[in-house]
Amino acid sequence: QDFLFEIKKLSKESLKVLTRFCEKIIGFYNPDKSIEIIVDYLCRLEFINYADNILEKTISQIISLLFVDNKNEVFALLYKWVSSGKIFRKRICFNDVNDFITKYNLTLRDLTNNPGNIIAINKANTVFKNDFEPFESNNTIVRGISKEIYNIISRGDSCVITGDAGVGKSGCMINIIEMCEENHLPYVGIKLDKYVPINNTDEWGKSLGMICSPISCLDAISKNSNSVIFLDQLDTLRWLQIENYNWMVVLENLLDEVEFLNSRRTNKISVVFSTRSYDLAYDRTIKKIIKKIEFKTKEVTPLSEKELKQILGSVYYNLTEQEKDLLSIPSNLFIWRQLDDEYRKTITSTKKLIDNWIEQIINKTKTTTNGNNIRITINKIVDLCIMNKENKVLKRILFDKSKEIDFLLHEKFLKEDYSKESISFYHQTIYDALLVDKKLDF
Repeated sequence: QDFLFEIKKLSKESLKVLTRFCEKIIGFYNPDKSIEIIVDYLCRLEFINYADNILEKTISQIISLLFVDNKNEVFALLYKWVSSGKIFRKRICFNDVNDFITKYNLTLRDLTNNPGNIIAINKANTVFKNDFEPFESNNTIVRGISKEIYNIISRGDSCVITGDAGVGKSGCMINIIEMCEENHLPYVGIKLDKYVPINNTDEWGKSLGMICSPISCLDAISKNSNSVIFLDQLDTLRWLQIENYNWMVVLENLLDEVEFLNSRRTNKISVVFSTRSYDLAYDRTIKKIIKKIEFKTKEVTPLSEKELKQILGSVYYNLTEQEKDLLSIPSNLFIWRQLDDEYRKTITSTKKLIDNWIEQIINKTKTTTNGNNIRITINKIVDLCIMNKENKVLKRILFDKSKEIDFLLHEKFLKEDYSKESISFYHQTIYDALLVDKKLDF
């Protein structure tokens, strides 16, 4: 009765608005006889104002989650269905939706019930883990900072792992992945330098062997828990694809998907990037990507004295202070451990480590092949990487150097990808040093 009294006090314009509302939504307007029905409808209404561009973006994101088909085409079909007036003021039932999907031959994602999804994710994660080499077989050094980062993502937050070249950012990711597996936290791991983001998130996911966007696939298997996507080597994209910034758009869209899904999820999806400290501080493109969502930042530092002793044992005490500083960088330590004693002498820099390693490899091949062919093969791989703006090379391109490549693989100077179709340098540091030599030659 109080509401009825308030209605009678409305201005003519306000009364017209209420009348039109009732006629459209309820089908009639008669406050004297149907006041309870009117109040019931009004109590269940919530008015939210969206800018047109935000509303369209939100609808498009929902469409991407639900349908495999082109989101713009599905949007147009849904708009046509609604604007036709055929479903206005009617309850939309399952049969109506099913008829709509059938009529336009649309395909639902339904990733949760697709067994191929988990298989594709497991394969991608295997590829990611196989790209990492621990200091000792089946014995990865667990860095203290890895536990800190795991605690961040277990709370549902995201993190950027920074640090200088070769300090062990990828190794920290492997530490965290092992913690995820121990605690049954779903994850996806992707090496950005090996699988450059292309076209859009769905196409990129398919290039990784997944059904669609990596985030959609991860979301489907982690409805009841937090989850995380690891994106390693972000900084390499800055120069690998210097003439093509499509990768930046794809990553921005990926983070949009994370933000949108997290707004609808109780359990959150975290993102973990790794990038060199310099690039995070000074590269505008990387800074723009990182600003898309809120990230915590954790810096990986060189190995501590305790960690270096743990790895080297009694050998540690025979090193000079300069050698200890040099070997506290994990990538340098990896190279040093490949060297025979005679090539470990007078080591003063990363470049000297790599030069000595190449000399050792050449001397080992003298009995079976011309040692100079090793140097020619290495230089050719660098040239191809520069030309193709990738840090990997298809093996079939170097078919005439198969003997040298096999030897470099055996010596861990090169490594094969999961498919054994491509090769790359065992560590990014090796390629960086050889790249500098090339540029100095110019």
